[in-house]
Amino acid sequence: MLDLRGGTELDALLALMAASRLVLSTDSGPLHLAALSGAPVLALFGASSEKKTAPRARHLEILTSSLPCRPCLKRHCAWSEPMACLTRISVDQVVSAWQKLAKVPK
Repeated sequence: MLDLRGGTELDALLALMAASRLVLSTDSGPLHLAALSGAPVLALFGASSEKKTAPRARHLEILTSSLPCRPCLKRHCAWSEPMACLTRISVDQVVSAWQKLAKVPK
């Protein structure tokens, strides 16, 4: 697993993603690059709407929480815990989706 936040040029990031077996990302620019690269993508959506902003990808799994307020599109959460819509996505959900995508032939 690589953490590439803030230290990678876009062309290098796209090349790394294209060579990856799987990319995990929140709703962001790199998520859309990952979809463009052709790599299987596991996308975590919090405050943003997967129905409006999810990329189109051949192998894409989207995870969201079931909080009634999402998608709120707000930068600051009204719940008592920060980023509740992301932190309520369980590790088990991520592992299950990861395992499903890991079976996709490269």
